[in-house]
Amino acid sequence: MGRFSPGDVVQGLFSEGQWYLATVEQDNGDDTYTVTWFDGDESNRTKSSAELKLMRFDADQQTYHEVEASQPAVAEPAEAVAVESVEITVAESPEPAAGESSELVAAEPAEQGVEVQGEADGDVEEVLLAVDDDGNPLLDDEGNLIQVLEEDLEGMVPQEGAEEMEPREPREVGPIGTLTLEDGMGLFINLDRREDRKKAMEELAGPNKWLSANMTRIAAVNGDELSWPQLVGDKLFTLEARIMSQRAANMNLATIADDPDDCSSHLTLGGCGCALSHKKAWQALLDSKAKWALVMEDDLVFLCPNFDDELKAVLQQLPEDFAVCYLGFHTGEPLPEGEHFEGPLVQQEDGWLAGLWCYMISRAGAELMLEHAVPFQAQVDTVVGILAVQDGRCYTVPPGQFLAFSPPTEESLDTDVQTFRVMPETEEEMMEMMEAIAEDPGASQLFSDIALHDAALQGLSDVCMQILGQPESTHDLNARDGCGQTALHAAAWAGLTDVCMAILERPDFTEVNAIDDEGNSVLHAAAFKGLSDVCTKILERSEFTEAAACDCDERTAASLAVEKGHLELAEKLRKHCA
Repeated sequence: MGRFSPGDVVQGLFSEGQWYLATVEQDNGDDTYTVTWFDGDESNRTKSSAELKLMRFDADQQTYHEVEASQPAVAEPAEAVAVESVEITVAESPEPAAGESSELVAAEPAEQGVEVQGEADGDVEEVLLAVDDDGNPLLDDEGNLIQVLEEDLEGMVPQEGAEEMEPREPREVGPIGTLTLEDGMGLFINLDRREDRKKAMEELAGPNKWLSANMTRIAAVNGDELSWPQLVGDKLFTLEARIMSQRAANMNLATIADDPDDCSSHLTLGGCGCALSHKKAWQALLDSKAKWALVMEDDLVFLCPNFDDELKAVLQQLPEDFAVCYLGFHTGEPLPEGEHFEGPLVQQEDGWLAGLWCYMISRAGAELMLEHAVPFQAQVDTVVGILAVQDGRCYTVPPGQFLAFSPPTEESLDTDVQTFRVMPETEEEMMEMMEAIAEDPGASQLFSDIALHDAALQGLSDVCMQILGQPESTHDLNARDGCGQTALHAAAWAGLTDVCMAILERPDFTEVNAIDDEGNSVLHAAAFKGLSDVCTKILERSEFTEAAACDCDERTAASLAVEKGHLELAEKLRKHCA
């Protein structure tokens, strides 16, 4: 029989030096185990016993601790590391039995380190432990504390300018089990046009007395009725969010892909509607007298039997001061029929969970989101997950005990929020796409890390004008990107006449003679698009000296205009030796 059993909560070595919580899913019989990571990551799930540590849940601190205490391991001296002096109480009593732990509790810092007092009485031995920049003890590859010997200290270089760090105290958790169903309210988000989903939600709630009586509909915000200029102008979404959205459309980026690394967290207008719908739910909670709200999206397909009772069981384990508690997310399984929620709740300490189709949020959590999530810059589940984890009061039911379930969008394909990547279906379509890119010098550059350039490349004229209206816009105005192009290049390639004219009218625009890496002047870019007024404005600039410049294919602006069929413009440029 293996050291671990299915259902055990463990800490697994994900990669070098990175240990994360997981549940043992299967004993493979060869001293390896298949685990399910708490954060839902589907990679690197087969682990040897040496890469796992059994954990137990501390109900008082609402966190996990290792079951078997490890003795400090001696590290070979390598490079300079930070060192703190730590006093550890060595108990004379027998080793703790399986399932017990010799926990260490941080006390006030000693003059040269952190004094640590154990639970058992005994002799005090002073040892030196290697710590990171934040004062946290470092672990070796086996998860043991790294002890530094006195002789290892010789020749070590102290860190210059390092501030003395206060020892990290565990966050105090509020009272547990004090919240009740009567303290809460139920909200479900539903688009007016999705009457089918409304009926499905009512049917799911029907068998549950509390849920059916307390479930209030939140009319979802329809993304089809939104516009980016209005959303940014109302400070509901950031300017960066709009640029990212347009860039994603131009680059054929999708929010849903087979490989998570290929997914984009940019906002579609449907995604904006989703974010604003959750914002309405948070405000509804604050406008009520309830202490917490259960928020559901109308694409739920499953609620566990006796949902009210299972939710009550969750409340009995939930700290009173929680911010967000997920009752399900996109990787995991629902509570099996005939079984009941036992917990323990998992406190999320890093990463974020995908999916906001069934979660609880407290008044404090709603205030947190309204203060820090808005204006939105990414999809709402990304923003909520990150903020809740950073706050330190984010909890979730463990995988296998979900109270609700909704299939991933890539399975249901029924979404107003997400997008799927559309690729050319035939070789001929692929060739046409590649030829179109090759024919347009501006199309080869899809994005820039300079806001004004990026907005121009995405064809966002109004965003460019908004950026140009900012007092600090001079830097973006004259900055040159990795291809050597200015904002005027980018605006001209995109055919944005108004933006080009606004740039040329600025007395602080000094890069009118800029030549990019392909030999293109700003006149080349304007001539390519047939922007006659822009070309005239460029030629009127007294400091412009690149009228006769040739690109890497030995083309002048005039010859480029002829090539693109702008014959009248070409004649005008020839008169200026262009």
